[in-house]
Amino acid sequence: MKKRFCFLITCITLLALVGCGEKETSKKEDIYYKEGSDIDIKGNVMGISKDEDKNIYALVDRNIIKKFDESGNIINELKLEIPKDKPIIPIAIGQDKNNIIYVEMKEFSKKSETHEIWKLDEKGKIKEKISIKKNDTGGFARFKFSRLYIRENNNFIYKNDNNNLIEVDKNGEIVNTLIGDNVEDFIKIENVIYGIIKNNENREIKLVKKILGSQGYEYSKKIDEDEFVGYLGYDTKEKKLLYTAGINSIKSFDLDGNLLKTVVDIENASLFRKIINVNGFAVSSKGNIYMSYMEQNENLKSPKTSIAVFNKKIGIRPESNKKVLTVGVNKKIDQMELKLLASEFMKKNPDIIVKFNNYDYKEEYLSDYFKKLNTKIISGKGEDLIPTEHLPMKKYALNGVFEKLNKFMKEDKEFKIDNYYKSIFDSLKVDGDYYAYPVKFKQSVLIGDNDLLKKNNINIEKGQWSRKDFIKALKDISKDEGLYGLSKITKIQLFNILFLGNSDEFIDYKNKDTNFNSEDFRKILKDVKLVFDENLLNEDMTKVEMTKSGKGTIGFINEDKLGMYNLTEIKNMINHFKLYPYPTKDGKGGYGFTVNAYGINANSKIKDIAWKFLKYLSSDKVNMDYYGFSMPVNKKEMKKILEKTKNSEKKVALYLEDSKWYSFPLTEEEIKNIQDSLENLTINTQLDPQVKNILTKSLNKYFNEGMGKEELIKTLDSRISTYLKE
Repeated sequence: MKKRFCFLITCITLLALVGCGEKETSKKEDIYYKEGSDIDIKGNVMGISKDEDKNIYALVDRNIIKKFDESGNIINELKLEIPKDKPIIPIAIGQDKNNIIYVEMKEFSKKSETHEIWKLDEKGKIKEKISIKKNDTGGFARFKFSRLYIRENNNFIYKNDNNNLIEVDKNGEIVNTLIGDNVEDFIKIENVIYGIIKNNENREIKLVKKILGSQGYEYSKKIDEDEFVGYLGYDTKEKKLLYTAGINSIKSFDLDGNLLKTVVDIENASLFRKIINVNGFAVSSKGNIYMSYMEQNENLKSPKTSIAVFNKKIGIRPESNKKVLTVGVNKKIDQMELKLLASEFMKKNPDIIVKFNNYDYKEEYLSDYFKKLNTKIISGKGEDLIPTEHLPMKKYALNGVFEKLNKFMKEDKEFKIDNYYKSIFDSLKVDGDYYAYPVKFKQSVLIGDNDLLKKNNINIEKGQWSRKDFIKALKDISKDEGLYGLSKITKIQLFNILFLGNSDEFIDYKNKDTNFNSEDFRKILKDVKLVFDENLLNEDMTKVEMTKSGKGTIGFINEDKLGMYNLTEIKNMINHFKLYPYPTKDGKGGYGFTVNAYGINANSKIKDIAWKFLKYLSSDKVNMDYYGFSMPVNKKEMKKILEKTKNSEKKVALYLEDSKWYSFPLTEEEIKNIQDSLENLTINTQLDPQVKNILTKSLNKYFNEGMGKEELIKTLDSRISTYLKE
C-alpha cells in the first residue's frame, strides 16, 4: 500500500482537496424528489411545457393540447384543426395574462410554407393566425418542443429556425434578437431570460442570464453537461433552476448559475436506468417535476411515450439499499455506449446501480487527464472500474492500482478466454498477469483495392508483407498516370504504419531502454520521405473525394479506427476490397488494434460486481449494435454480426457533403477475409501515452524541418529512456 501511495503522490501535486461545485442545502430544509407514477396518457406524447404562470401543457399526437393542474390532473383538452395532408406540427405553446392560448405552428417540408402563431379560443378553435414565415432562415436546426412567451404588450418571444431567441410584435415583425447564440432551451421569469446555449464547434454548453432590454449577458457559465443537451425549469418557491442533464439526471442551480446539487439520478429514479429520450420539461408552482420522454426498448415495436412525475419532498432522502458500481469513461461516445448496455444490465440486476464519470480525455491535455484520474485514486474516490486506454498500464499495475483478474477468470466457470480474441486479452498482460479487461476494440488495417492490385500483378501472400514489399507495391501502382498507392495521409500516420509492428525493437519497456539510434529506424524515416517525395500518394484524395469520383485510382486506404459500421461502408470508396495487415520488418505483417479496456480498482469494495459487469459487456447476450463504431471482443457475437450483413440490403447511411454514403451487404469472400484479419490481430497500436506524446511532438518537428534526423534520434533516445526509468 505504501508503494502504491508513493507512486500516486509523484503523479500529481495536491494543492487542496476542495468541493468541486456541488453545494449541499441545509439539513433543516433539505429538498429531494421522489419518483411517482407516470401520467398515463393515450397517444404519442410529443412534449410538455409550462408558461410563465402556473399552466402546464402536453402536446399529444401533434394535434391535441392537454392542460394540467398542480396535481397533474388533466383539466382541459384542445383539439387543433391541422390539415391532414400537411406536415404541420405545434412546436411551442404559451398563454397570456388573459388565459388565451397561443401555439407556434411549423410546416416541416421542403416547401415549408407555414410558420405561424395561432391564437385559440377556449375550445381550441383558431381565432387568428400571425405569420412569422418572414423570420425563417431556411434551416431545420430547431427540432425541440419549446416555449412561447406572450409579453404584456402582446409581443411574442420564441426560438427561430436557427435556435436564436427573438421577440416579434403582433404582426410577426422582429422587434429584437434577444439571444443570437444557439439556444437549446430557455425560460422567462418576469423581465429575465435564463437560457441553455450550445457551441456546436466545441460542444460547450452554458447557462446564461439575460435581462430584457439589456445588452449582453449578466453571466455565461459552462455547466455540467452530457452529450444530449437537456431542458430548463424553475421552482418558484425555492427560486432555483432545474436542468435535465441529458438523459441521466436532474440538477439544481441557483439564480447566479452555480451548481447546487444533483437532485435526481439513476440511483433514486428507475426511469433514468432505461433508454430514454427526454422531449419536454416543466416544474409546477409546488415544485413537482413533470418530464415527458420516449423510451426505446428492443421488446417494444414502437417507442413508448409518457410523462414522468418527480414529487418534491422536504427532509432527508431515504438511503438506498442498492449497490452502486462506478465506472470511469474517457469520452462521451464511450459513456453513451456503456449507458445503453448498463440500462439492460440494471434490468437484469435490479439490486445494482451503474453510474458513470466522464474524464473527457483529450490528448493535448494529457497532464490534466492524469491529474484528474490520480487525484481520485489517491483520495480513495476512484471509480470501481478505471479506463486503461490512455494509461501507462505497466506502471499502474506494478504499483498496485489494479486488481489482478487471473483469479476471476479461473474461478468463473462461465468465462472461457477462447470465446474471445485472446490476442487482445494477452496484449494487456503485465508480467504474465491480466490487469485489464477489453470491452471493445477498433482495427488498424490497410484496405486494398483488389481490382487495382490485380491489374498491377501485386499478389500479397500471407506472411510475406515487409516494409520493402509495401513500398514496392506503392511504386508499382503509382507508375501509371492518375493512379496512386495511397489516399490522403499525414506523415505521422504513414510513420505509424511502418513503425508500430516493430515498436518493441526501438522501445524496451522491460529493461527501460531505447534503440532509436539504429539503421532500421533511419530506414523508416527514409521510407516516409520517399513516399511523399516520389508522389506515391494523392494528398487531395480524401474518402469523400473517393466516393464522388475517385474509385479505382487508389491502391490502399489506411484505416486505423475500423469499426463494425465502417465495414459495410468501405464499398463507397472501393468496389472490391480486401483488408491487409500493416507491413513489418520480418515480412510477416500484422493486423493492428486499439483496445478499450477497464481495470478493477484495487480499492473497490464490490470487485465481484465489477467483474460481473465487465463480463456482461463482452457477452454474446447483449445488443452489440451499441458498439457500432467499434468491434466486440466476443468471437461469437462478431460472427453473428458479420453473418447478418450478408442478408442486409444496400441503403443510404447518411448524406455526406454533396454525395450519398451507402451501407452495403458483404459477400462471403469479404466476410471470410475480415474473420481472418480478426483471428490474426498481432499489433497493439497503443503506446504508453507519455511515449506517444514524446514521439508525436518530436516527429512533427522533424517532418516540418525544424529538427534534423540525428537530432531527432538523440532526442527520442534521451527523453523516452529517461521517462522509462522514472
